[in-house]
Amino acid sequence: MKWEPLIENLTAGKIIPVIGNDLIRVKDKNGTLIPLYRHITRELTRTLKIQYTGQSIAELALAYPNENVIQTAESIFKKMSAESFNLELLEKLTRIRDFNFFISTTHDGLLAKALRTSRNLEPHKVEVIDYSLQNKPKPAHKKGNEPQVTVFNVLGSFENVDEAACDDEKMLEHFFSLSNKNHPNRNLADYFMKQMEQIKGKILLFIGCDFPDWFMRFIIRIITNNRYSDLRSSDYIVWDKVDKATDVYKFLTRYKKNIYTPEDCTQGNVQRFIDELYERWIEAYENFPIRYEGTVFLSYNIPDLELARQLKKLLLAEGIRSVWFDKDDLGAGKHKDLIKEEITKCKVFIPLLSNHSLSAADNSYVKEVEWASIEGRIKYNEQNEGRSFQLIPIVVDNTDRKDNRIPKFMRDFTMWDFQKNREHIIEGVRKELTPLKTHYSQDE
Repeated sequence: MKWEPLIENLTAGKIIPVIGNDLIRVKDKNGTLIPLYRHITRELTRTLKIQYTGQSIAELALAYPNENVIQTAESIFKKMSAESFNLELLEKLTRIRDFNFFISTTHDGLLAKALRTSRNLEPHKVEVIDYSLQNKPKPAHKKGNEPQVTVFNVLGSFENVDEAACDDEKMLEHFFSLSNKNHPNRNLADYFMKQMEQIKGKILLFIGCDFPDWFMRFIIRIITNNRYSDLRSSDYIVWDKVDKATDVYKFLTRYKKNIYTPEDCTQGNVQRFIDELYERWIEAYENFPIRYEGTVFLSYNIPDLELARQLKKLLLAEGIRSVWFDKDDLGAGKHKDLIKEEITKCKVFIPLLSNHSLSAADNSYVKEVEWASIEGRIKYNEQNEGRSFQLIPIVVDNTDRKDNRIPKFMRDFTMWDFQKNREHIIEGVRKELTPLKTHYSQDE
């Protein structure tokens, strides 16, 4: 698959992701991450007292029509604790801010949750459309209260279990109603199609949509609203079982669909794709306008280099281009004076606190130069009754925030956990910088 046209279309806002259930994972009893819906069907087979052979909810509903399979699946899902879910893949995908309209083929509502978390959005900023053949369209948004991103749950939601399309018959009916203008229950479908007028000329990116061969073809046909034989911008398809679905693979490639197939195409294909997509998207941003003015200085000990790089990438993705990162920015022959100069100019100073940095000798480079320089700036500000920058200490391992090795001047500021509070960290940085008006800004 060629990445250049994909990234070019992505940054131009021409791609709409269609999300499937392979992106939501939970830990099984052995601690292995497995897709959420595989877990649910395993629990269903235990309830039905039958052998689990990889059945889907739809297959179980067809085979056991008198067992309330759909209601039981919904009950299993709602009893799961929030800690059960691993939304890492969803959150990484939703951090790609060029996606502002998502089509979901799952019933769990976790895509909207991931969006609110990864982009630090208030609930009303994420519009959720739970498709139902009975519901009426939502009222128009009040001015100033428009959402920033929309999630269309095309197969309904467990929030309304009677209308969730979990079996084959309901799944067919949901998609049929989208394509049939004379369908008696057009209500929400009309609303959706008005929203989706922009799909003409757009490219669809199907990720982790694990459906049977025939249904996969049908979904792509209905959502794209184009014959396979019609020449158009080619859609992209990524799913974990591509190596096993030989028939649908041959069919889709015949009609020039782009299928992501790494050489070792085994379980985990979706994860590899999202990881690479995210990395390439961030790299592409080097050519985009800066959205925030002001320098961020990252201070870290060498063993924490990769974590510092991760943080820099998160900041770059927000349009914060001036991130001073000495591994990249300090060329040969540079010296301490340049470091001190950058620290005196930065709007945000972020020390990465870990056992590595705290255990270093007091005359280490980080402590002697970087931490000493920022402490001096803090004292200067206190004497002059002003504050021209913000200090945001971040703990990147299991170091206790009350650890007495942490300098007192840092403990006077709020300390964040890098693994748990990334969006709060990003938001804290953004608040300290000056937003610039650009054609790309999504905050306008």
